[in-house]
Parts: sequence; structure tokens; C-alpha cells
Amino acid sequence: MNTKEFSMPANSTWWSFFKTMYFGRNYCNFNGRASLKEYWATSIMEIILLASPTALIIHVFPMYADYIELAYNLLTITPVFALSVRRFHDINMSPFWSLLIIPLAFLPFFKGDRCDNQYGKNIYD
Repeated sequence: MNTKEFSMPANSTWWSFFKTMYFGRNYCNFNGRASLKEYWATSIMEIILLASPTALIIHVFPMYADYIELAYNLLTITPVFALSVRRFHDINMSPFWSLLIIPLAFLPFFKGDRCDNQYGKNIYD
């Protein structure tokens, strides 16, 4: 497997998607594909494990809210953008669509290609 293109199988666990996205090979990976399950799993796990505690900390320490929000945004902007690019790859669309806001609203609802495409091998088998 090419180290630049790392696509996780679509039948992986939610925790493995999240762990690989934030602490592993997919943190800055803009190549390969991301399944619909990976998109939802990492989004939900991010809310549970990162956004909720961050909101609580901001509530407890409001004087540091700006710094905490900045740290959270710096931690999450790259992997979230990389995930959206890989998700566009999975539905066989150009990653330049991820620069627009409107397609991102519909991104979680499109099923991916069940075969190889120009962005990577089939991840559903």
C-alpha cells in the first residue's frame, strides 16, 4: 500500500476512524477515500470527545475562551478539511468542491462509489 494513499476499509470501527484521523495516518492525509461511515463516525466522535469538553472548559474558564477556541480550531481544521477532501474522492468528485460551503452540507448524505475510481481503490469490500 502506498503510504501517501491510506484509505481505511469502510467496515472499520468508529473508534479506529477517529483515532486514525486525529492521532494517526489520516491527520493530514488528503489522498485516498473516506467512506460515509468514516465521515459520520469521526464527526460524532469529535463532538463527543473534543467539542463537548472544549465547550465545558470554556464555560468554566471564560477568561481563557479565546485561547481555548483557537487551540481547538487549530487542532481540528486540518483533519476535518482532509476528511472532506477524502469524502469527495469517495463520491468521485473533485476535491475543489470542498472549498465551497454549500456542497459540504450535502456531503454526509451521498453514498460512495462501490468500485475503484480515479482517487483510490474500492474501500467497501
